[in-house]
Amino acid sequence: MNNKNLFGLLEDKLTEHREALRELNSQYGARSADYKQGFEDALNLVNKLSTDLAREISVSAVYDHPPHPHPRSRTYRSEPAEWWIEDTNSDSLKSFIASRSNEIGTVNNGKSAVIVFDLDGTLFDVGHRTLGILKRWMSSPECSHFPKPLIKKIEGIGFNHIGYSLSHAFENAGLDMRNPDVMEVLVTVERFWRKKFFDGETLVEFDAVYTGASEFVWFCKKMGLKIVYLTGRSHKVMHAGTCRQLEKFGFPLEDAELILKLNTVTDDAVFKEEAFRAIAAKHNIVGNFENEYVNIRGMVQCEPRAVHVVVDSQHSGRPVAALPEKVYRIQSFA
Repeated sequence: MNNKNLFGLLEDKLTEHREALRELNSQYGARSADYKQGFEDALNLVNKLSTDLAREISVSAVYDHPPHPHPRSRTYRSEPAEWWIEDTNSDSLKSFIASRSNEIGTVNNGKSAVIVFDLDGTLFDVGHRTLGILKRWMSSPECSHFPKPLIKKIEGIGFNHIGYSLSHAFENAGLDMRNPDVMEVLVTVERFWRKKFFDGETLVEFDAVYTGASEFVWFCKKMGLKIVYLTGRSHKVMHAGTCRQLEKFGFPLEDAELILKLNTVTDDAVFKEEAFRAIAAKHNIVGNFENEYVNIRGMVQCEPRAVHVVVDSQHSGRPVAALPEKVYRIQSFA
């Protein structure tokens, strides 16, 4: 018998006993007051046990089929419709960039040649940051306020569950997002996560660099291209940490330009397009690397001749309009 049928049968039995209790109360003198009180107490206890058991099973329940595909799968990282996307590899991209750089070299407009790199999800895997913050919350006093079976389930969240957001991690670990206890924990953890994820410190502590990313940026530097790091991170809070992070993983910083968001309220896609246009006004853009389709679209329209590359990591999945110009896509810099 499955849980649904079990609780249905239990509810039917409890209903029958409630009717019996009402009959006892209506039959004057048929049973003593103590007997009827004992019957009612027993009924209430069984009802409470039923409720507690149902809650515990619900808290620890696992979806037979998770509502979202795994966030690191090709299914989750679906490409937008009506885009011209060519999958390629690092070596081929080096050739494309060299070719485009040579083309620009013949244009005497007094502008230097640059290549633009996003950071989160492009050069750095921020999934480690999310997991590190989650583990830190697990050791906080706040964690002890929630049901132990639920916390036990959250303890099982590993790196392979981490996707674009915490909700995807919860779902991929089998947590039922329809359960109010699960949602209460998620809201609490997200509040803690937001404070830490954007504090400018945890990115240095937890982020990992994608394999081959630093070497690829150095290849572009040695080719004579100016490196521009363009990120939606907050300039006020995360500039110092970003510099330390780039230095920690050996990315070129000398003569490089680092552009962060001054106004965090500005939408990332709007910020990136405006910043990209400003870069294009001063430089010849050879190439551009980004993990968000919604961000790269405006950049392609600004300078379609550049080598635009989508790094196939996690993205938000935000709807994005068609794009007839070609973009490249890579799985790895290695």
